[in-house]
Amino acid sequence: MKDFEDDDYSVVYNIEKVEENIIETDPEAISPGVSPFRMNGRRPKCFFALFKSFLGASLMGFSPEPEYVDLLLSSNPCFARFCGFVPKSKFDDYSQFHIPSLRKLEQFDQIMRESNLWEEIKIDMVRRNLEKGIIDREEELVGDTTHYYAYSNFETVEYQDNEGKKISIKGNETLPV
Repeated sequence: MKDFEDDDYSVVYNIEKVEENIIETDPEAISPGVSPFRMNGRRPKCFFALFKSFLGASLMGFSPEPEYVDLLLSSNPCFARFCGFVPKSKFDDYSQFHIPSLRKLEQFDQIMRESNLWEEIKIDMVRRNLEKGIIDREEELVGDTTHYYAYSNFETVEYQDNEGKKISIKGNETLPV
């Protein structure tokens, strides 16, 4: 039996690293309704259709969580078609155009969150709205840590009381009595 102190005996087995072939997708080959070519497994769902479903849910006033998106896609065929999916009948084979499962929606949301894509999309949208003049630049900055599109806003309301004095109310302050 060899002693672990010997120089010619190693506990760790070193293997040769084999270079893997990485499948790359040409960004110019990706467009709505077109998914990348895959050798094995099921064809992936269309990124644009998945993105539209989350964005559409938030624009309709629902929380853009996978559970709500799944509910909208499965209960509203018009919404599913608008996003780029079609309802699956029990006789259809698998198609990348069919409504994704809840698991697939959860995976998409997880990838978007972990890659900070929701955050980048939100920052890009704010930048675009500032450039087009849709929103005005303000001195106070309010950040949202979620990717929810809220219907709330931070406004300063000015009015005159009975005595003619101007009063400003910011945000959710209560009116003086």
